[in-house]
Amino acid sequence: MNKLSPEQLDQLDRIVIELRKSKETIKDRFDSVNGVINVLNEEIEHYNQLLIEAQDFRNAVAETIEGDWADKPEEWFESTAGEEQASWKEEWDQTYPEEIDTVAEVELESLKHDEELLSLPQSA
Repeated sequence: MNKLSPEQLDQLDRIVIELRKSKETIKDRFDSVNGVINVLNEEIEHYNQLLIEAQDFRNAVAETIEGDWADKPEEWFESTAGEEQASWKEEWDQTYPEEIDTVAEVELESLKHDEELLSLPQSA
């Protein structure tokens, strides 16, 4: 055999056509997935903005608690009430909401198999 038969050429054409159809479907699905990822990332960014607001609130509460101590006598800090206040402030100080990471878009690897098949020599 020194060249592809008509049947083999037909089979090659059919395979290439199916590969191209499938490639388009895959590209469409990737676009859909990345569209969902973009929407998800927008919500994650919104969530992270709310976490920044939560941190500001936490800081304000901790500062208010500590601000109430300004005119307290030294003995108060060693009292049960003082220790409870210190413990309460410490809990607020230790609450640190961490931002969550956005999701990376999915990358489509090169789908050039149809071109590779067509580039193969059809005869010797």
